[in-house]
Amino acid sequence: VPCLEIRVGNADGRNMMLVDVNAKLNLTYSIEYDNGCGKMCTIYNTQSLDLLSDWRHELVGVWTLRHVLDESSPLFGVLGVHPLCENIKWLRVSINATQAVSKTHISASSGYTPEDILVGRKFDDQLEYDAETRMLMIDYAKMNETSPHLVWYPSKKGMKPKKLHRDEKLNEEV
Repeated sequence: VPCLEIRVGNADGRNMMLVDVNAKLNLTYSIEYDNGCGKMCTIYNTQSLDLLSDWRHELVGVWTLRHVLDESSPLFGVLGVHPLCENIKWLRVSINATQAVSKTHISASSGYTPEDILVGRKFDDQLEYDAETRMLMIDYAKMNETSPHLVWYPSKKGMKPKKLHRDEKLNEEV
């Protein structure tokens, strides 16, 4: 099943463990409407996207957040389809946690536009086992590294692909 994935990490996790870690993913999009007087208006709406896992007891390394792109997702059949993506303004991931030693509240947030989303890519593996030290190592340099990944991509029922004219290229607004 295709997923929207976002990686978060705690590079200093062995020294600064985070506990009671909560994650939220929100989608903000625009809705255009006629105000009844012949004028087009725009409002913005934000809604929460369900994550497969939105809580962890602790975060000492890397956590990949996943939102499933099935028929219950507002992003189903939209990502990667330019005309359908134009109303998406941004996605925002928020992390809240407690630093285990100091009991200090930690909060972080990052925003992404549709142009930041890579369809047909997967995160590269960051974990390596060091046989000499017998430890699992995390390579944080690969935090954002991706590689091509063939995935089927669902579309909304009844949605038909755009027919191309002779002069159009296949990758333009499909």
